Amino acid sequence: MNKLDFEQACYPILKLKPELPISLSSRHQISLAYLMHQLESQEKRNLFMLTLTYKLKSDFAPKPNLLNRNFIRVYCHYFLPFLFQSKYYNSNKRILQQPITYSFLDEHKHKPHAHGSASLHHHAIVAAHESTLPRLSLLLGTNTFKDIDPNFFIATSDFKLCNDFAMLYASKCLKKYPDFLSFPNRLKSVLEKTTQLELATV
Repeated sequence: MNKLDFEQACYPILKLKPELPISLSSRHQISLAYLMHQLESQEKRNLFMLTLTYKLKSDFAPKPNLLNRNFIRVYCHYFLPFLFQSKYYNSNKRILQQPITYSFLDEHKHKPHAHGSASLHHHAIVAAHESTLPRLSLLLGTNTFKDIDPNFFIATSDFKLCNDFAMLYASKCLKKYPDFLSFPNRLKSVLEKTTQLELATV
């Protein structure tokens, strides 16, 4: 699917009207989704969505910057070492084998119970290299991340296969929480520059 056709396919999902101006956050969402489409179709990567919710605790304030920092810890100190069965995942070879991942903050529709989870949680889209699929398959399902370490404050987890349009759902609060996370960090600035060029030509 070319970029124009893909963008038009995103409009009904995002409830956009083609005749009206498109917001910057929606353009970012579409660009991110198209990037996943390219990674899947051209690099033959497999797409997964990871959702993490967090426990309410007196010593863990569920603020956006702290939750993002916590996700980085989960990703770098558990997820990547699990995939490569090693803490040394930044060699040139393993950088190429690392998933290309984008993580976004989202809000629960309903207020949490006093003993429940925090109102903010993460959705991440993971574009996985085929060499990591055997290890990734061990994490598929619900709550496979839940008890890995109490210091990660994970209340629930869900890890499943998805398609490129799942990016639109994962990033639905991008306008309110624009500081999304990317792993490796090499693509975020590229995306922002591309979006700025697109806006300049509109």
